[in-house]
Amino acid sequence: MSRPVIAVCVEEGYSKLTRPDPPAEPTYVHIKIRFNDIEEVNDMHQTITLHMHMTVMWEDKRVSVVETGSNDTKDQGKVLDEELSRGLWMPDFAIYSLKSFDYAHILKRLATMKVYHNSTLMYSFQTRTTVTCQFNFDKYPMDKQDCYFMVGSYGYTSEEMVYGGEYFHPQERQRPLPVTVTIRDLKMSERKVEAKNDTGQVVAIYSVYGLIFHTERGINSFIFRTYFPSAMGVFVSWTSFMLRQDAVAGRLSLLVTLTWMQINIYRPLTKDSPPSLKVSAIEVWVIFCLVSVSAALLEFALVIYKKSPLEQKRREHVRSKLLSKISSMGDRDRSHSHEREKHKGKSLKDLRGRVQHGIGHNPAQGCCAVVKNCFDTNYIDICSLIFFPTAFIVFNIWYWMYYKSQDEKKNG
Repeated sequence: MSRPVIAVCVEEGYSKLTRPDPPAEPTYVHIKIRFNDIEEVNDMHQTITLHMHMTVMWEDKRVSVVETGSNDTKDQGKVLDEELSRGLWMPDFAIYSLKSFDYAHILKRLATMKVYHNSTLMYSFQTRTTVTCQFNFDKYPMDKQDCYFMVGSYGYTSEEMVYGGEYFHPQERQRPLPVTVTIRDLKMSERKVEAKNDTGQVVAIYSVYGLIFHTERGINSFIFRTYFPSAMGVFVSWTSFMLRQDAVAGRLSLLVTLTWMQINIYRPLTKDSPPSLKVSAIEVWVIFCLVSVSAALLEFALVIYKKSPLEQKRREHVRSKLLSKISSMGDRDRSHSHEREKHKGKSLKDLRGRVQHGIGHNPAQGCCAVVKNCFDTNYIDICSLIFFPTAFIVFNIWYWMYYKSQDEKKNG
């Protein structure tokens, strides 16, 4: 039994510099991409690395297959050798935003070219490809990114060559990544690249087939690594307002330790966080926590200053001058009528009592008096115990609403 004979026939006068279709008709190029694995999403370099098997198919009526001595109706194609492959026309295939492209090798390059009975040519290969992306990390780690992977022609316009395709991504073969990656095809309206001159005028339009890699970061790990520890440091700093003001060593060691803890949380962010033109969301959080703990330390420094002997002497001097002024006001008022003098005497008595005995028994009135007169340190800690948690709650409301609303606007 004789073996079947398969021959590849090439039209006489064939030129690999000429497109297979007439000048008025575009050549259709079909791309099939099978992703073996998304190896890496690199935030620092803003790249995505892909392991994939890619197939490029087009029709060339100038090339045909003749098979004799075979009853098999299945068209399995004829594998072409490298010498014949180099003499055939191939589309000017380009990957946009390409950083690196490496063929897979074992004993030789894992690439092959076939021709089928219907004059369809197929070039398939395995590759490790890295493309650059344009990421924006202003909302890191609550950021959502889109990276474009586009293939197309760099010499033939959309009137001469049209690209289409399909992709496959088996999820069971995908290794875990620090981000969740979803893939979708470019819309038909997005499958073009415009070439512009120096004045911004469109001079050519090129057809492309492309995919969008949408990445979304899981925030749970950041909550336990950064958000929760820094927030706990802020909570613990509030306990310093409950300690006695004369417990200098205890309060000082507590606040200094918490300040160093916040600094040690912030320092790795400058090294590990991806580059951003603005302050990222996680940096805003850690900086606020650092400022909050540092403000508690400055508040205690103010308390120590107010209770120093020199400051106590200055305050007594100011108090005595105020009492003297009140007394002189009372002497001038004695020449007035009895009813007016009685009313004034009551007001002066109340004012003397407030100055001599300090601020009243109402903490809210005491807080206002401290802010206005700065005579009494008894209510500084009380006011701080109200102000600091309130500021932290207000900041949290703004922080989460702002960054979450930005995501909703982007998705909308």
